[in-house]
Amino acid sequence: MFGTIAKLDKQAFQYIFALSEHREWLLLARKISKIEDGPFYCIFSLTLLVSHARGGELFSLALAAFILELPLSF
Repeated sequence: MFGTIAKLDKQAFQYIFALSEHREWLLLARKISKIEDGPFYCIFSLTLLVSHARGGELFSLALAAFILELPLSF
């Protein structure tokens, strides 16, 4: 079973690595990577704050996650 999982993992890695040779995929990956830079978290958190019944709690959790994640990503 683990051999099958390892084989699938290796195949997935090789497929994704092959995609990186295409410039379009590289640009998309960089744009997706920029999501963690803050604006997404701000918009997402504010959306939760105003649109959900427990928005205050969710906003606080999202803020805590951002505060923990930010130093780890650097």
